[in-house]
Amino acid sequence: MEKKTLQTEKGRIVYWTSGSNQSGGDKDTGIRIVFLPGLSADRRLFEKQTEYFSKSWNCLVWDPPAHGESRPFSLSFTMDDLVSYLRQILEKEGGGPCVLAGQSFGGYVAQAFMSRYKSLVRGFISIDSAPLDRKYYSAAELWLLKHTYRLYMCFPWKLLVKSGSFSCAETEYGRKLMKTMMLSYGKKEYCRLAARGYRLLADALSMKHDIPACPVLLISGKKDRQITNIYNRRWATGAGKSVHWIEGAGHNSNADRPEEINRLIETFLKEITSPDGIQEKDRHEYRIRRLAENDIPQMRELFRSTVLCVNSMDYTDEECEDWASCGDSTEHWKDLLSENNEKPQ
Repeated sequence: MEKKTLQTEKGRIVYWTSGSNQSGGDKDTGIRIVFLPGLSADRRLFEKQTEYFSKSWNCLVWDPPAHGESRPFSLSFTMDDLVSYLRQILEKEGGGPCVLAGQSFGGYVAQAFMSRYKSLVRGFISIDSAPLDRKYYSAAELWLLKHTYRLYMCFPWKLLVKSGSFSCAETEYGRKLMKTMMLSYGKKEYCRLAARGYRLLADALSMKHDIPACPVLLISGKKDRQITNIYNRRWATGAGKSVHWIEGAGHNSNADRPEEINRLIETFLKEITSPDGIQEKDRHEYRIRRLAENDIPQMRELFRSTVLCVNSMDYTDEECEDWASCGDSTEHWKDLLSENNEKPQ
């Protein structure tokens, strides 16, 4: 992964990418996987994913503003700013479609990005995140999101680090990783960053987001000690989707069970990039496949009924019947299918 930077008016953002900025994504699909770490985490949260997927996919991961190496950075940024920064980075890397993989707060950033740049996102992977939709949250929950700084400051730093690492992960690797990332901050810096993130979330939830229908993969650690588990159940019910519950994993499930998460992501990517991939509309999943010869009887009938119905107002019955008869030849349909299937999808 190559280290790069984006200079903004509030500070410098550091990110890493694999692949050429000329190709704009995977060499066959043109799709880039964008990994978005959660609040107080940095690109190391996804090290097991970038290590695996960068071998065959064009990947991008950032240290979010005011996180990791993207410091110093003014905490005056908004959710819209985060979306704008991400868009600038993607444009700098050649643009093209992407799949957004967001963990926790990174999932909210992904949804905000999807709301603004609908045509760019081919899929969304939510890892221990929750919906960016006001209807799933109570007024009390939103109030708490706006008043976390003093609460966090009440705890000794060592206790905050210990509770943070244990509440986010279940494995030794996951807890050690979270502890390392937390200790890269001082107490006040960490508390201010956390408070700013929660405030951004509360503000974003107060706004309406027109999030487009696209393939979605919901992942959640079964032992997630944070409230996102509850939101995921509500989300799955409200959106008509299913959650992949990861056994033995906490809030940072991609760090606790990287191999399982990588398999789920890989399967998801294959589905949305294959000819038989998943297309979503109106909260339902539709599988699109190529036409085959056994579809010819249905296609013949569809063609005939369409011609006879649609053109009956403008043409005589004899003319419509003559036109409809053009679809009677099975050999002609076979030629059309062969020609269609030879075209790049």
